[in-house]
Amino acid sequence: MSLLKIPLLFIALWGMHVSATPPVKAEQHDIRNDVPTTERVFRIALGYCRTMTKLFTYIMCGCEAAMILAHAYPASPIAALASGYMIWGPTALAGKISLSPTFLISWSVLMLGSLLRLSCYRELGRFFTFEVTLCKDHQLVTSGPYAVVRHPSYVGSIIVLGSTSPCFAGPGSWMKECGVSGTAGGKIFTAAWVVSTMYTVVHLLRRPPLEDRILEKEFGDAWREWARRVPWRLIPGIY
Repeated sequence: MSLLKIPLLFIALWGMHVSATPPVKAEQHDIRNDVPTTERVFRIALGYCRTMTKLFTYIMCGCEAAMILAHAYPASPIAALASGYMIWGPTALAGKISLSPTFLISWSVLMLGSLLRLSCYRELGRFFTFEVTLCKDHQLVTSGPYAVVRHPSYVGSIIVLGSTSPCFAGPGSWMKECGVSGTAGGKIFTAAWVVSTMYTVVHLLRRPPLEDRILEKEFGDAWREWARRVPWRLIPGIY
């Protein structure tokens, strides 16, 4: 077990937190109601999904960091607490927490997605919201990552969602190696995480066509010229 994993865990936690936190909250009068019912429902559900994802990753990151410290310093007060309440099985299981290949790969992918999201935040500025809407004096932004695909923030979000679970709960993690995932609570958590992630990803994939229609209606020829130069919604050369 390596103490180096602790800062990497908290860096990943920061990346997930930033990706799931709106940089700008849309004003109530800016939020569009001329969208499908499924989008209005998703708008509400997304808030709960974000909160659940943050809460679970905070807990997993904190518990794993505590377990690493407990294993490294067995005479410390935290070691007795961790051994008594944070391991479902022999205390030797804590030694299996590691910088596994799964962790390192998913950590790198998560950071890539987070940095892409941050790039989109900076490029759109006050126009970036988590709602499908147009802000007051909205401008069509076609630079930065938006010069590669038209909806790069969704790419970043899907990357983060897909890599968070293996990063915090995959092989080498506290949840996997200390028996947490095999408990009733761990199974319920895993099921809730999978359902929440799949629901979010499906609806994120449904948003680009809706946003394209809204932007084309608002910006007309400027949007069509952008769509001609950047024909891909999410993945260059594919979609």
